[in-house]
Amino acid sequence: LMSWAIARTIRQPLKELGGSMRAIVEGDYERIVRGVGARDEIGDMARSVEVFRDNVIARRRAELEREAQERRWRGILETSPIGISIVSADGGHRLYANHKFETLFGLGEERSGIRRYFHENFAAASDAVRLSDAVQRYGLVSGWEVRMRRAGGQTWWCLMEVRPIEFDSRPAHIYWHYDFTDRRRAEDELRSAKEAAETALAELRDAQASLVEAEKLAAIGGLVAGVAHEVNNPVGISL
Repeated sequence: LMSWAIARTIRQPLKELGGSMRAIVEGDYERIVRGVGARDEIGDMARSVEVFRDNVIARRRAELEREAQERRWRGILETSPIGISIVSADGGHRLYANHKFETLFGLGEERSGIRRYFHENFAAASDAVRLSDAVQRYGLVSGWEVRMRRAGGQTWWCLMEVRPIEFDSRPAHIYWHYDFTDRRRAEDELRSAKEAAETALAELRDAQASLVEAEKLAAIGGLVAGVAHEVNNPVGISL
């Protein structure tokens, strides 16, 4: 009877601790760990389980906070009016692209349409190589103007900013894409208008020079005619 009683006093707390451990593993953090006040080995085990429970709760709380921050971060990126993509530093794989990026590149609502590599969106492969070299050399790029290509084949002018970041515990780069096709078109039109105005001004100056030369010739012709008339009249009278 004494052996049975001693075994029960040991078996029951161990069974209770085993149930507490299973509850913690299954995510039931509200279950109270019994026996933490005991001054024997069972109490030491119970206190260890309690410490384990507290650590799991703290870690889970940190995970939930990190997930909430990630949701907020992704929400900000998805609602951004600027096209944003994240590319791995090793290999150039595109890891993320927001909704504005899809719109800029004409991808619609199909996420599967996102190109796997960032250089596949450039109108000219040489521009992708130059940008990649600049990013590798300096780590960041500002005010990079380049022509990009949409899914349908149309090209547009993109102003890019590149910064190094860490994404999913890996080195990466975040790319900002600004569509300044209209501004570039306006600049081209302004440049064409300026060139046309300069050409017209040059032609006007040439015409003015021709008119001045013609007026000079006309004046000389009139002078010669007048002198000839004045000289010829007395001679005619004398004849």
